Amino acid sequence: MAKTPKRVTLEEINAARTPRGGWTRKQLEAWGLEWPVKSGWVRRLTGDEDARVSMPGRTKQAIDLARKTRLQLEEENVKLAAENAKLRATLECIYQCSNQPMIIEVARVALGGENG
Repeated sequence: MAKTPKRVTLEEINAARTPRGGWTRKQLEAWGLEWPVKSGWVRRLTGDEDARVSMPGRTKQAIDLARKTRLQLEEENVKLAAENAKLRATLECIYQCSNQPMIIEVARVALGGENG
């Protein structure tokens, strides 16, 4: 038997969103909704036929989180590229400056066989 959903304001519904813009099953069930929720659940909770929420995942909070994550990955890629360039320069120097065949071969292989 279905529970009668409790009255919830649109502000409470929006405040309960996860960082990805949706709602947890636990939260929806706490409001008295059955899982999976059916279309119109926001209107049933608020009692307002005009109540609407934006699409989950497209909230400013979720977009900001995705953007932050993307920026962090881009920064990490820049750092890794810089470290890679330093290592490549070191290997190039070893390859060019060493007079020991084994070290030359290790550097050549590490450089992808580009030299020699």
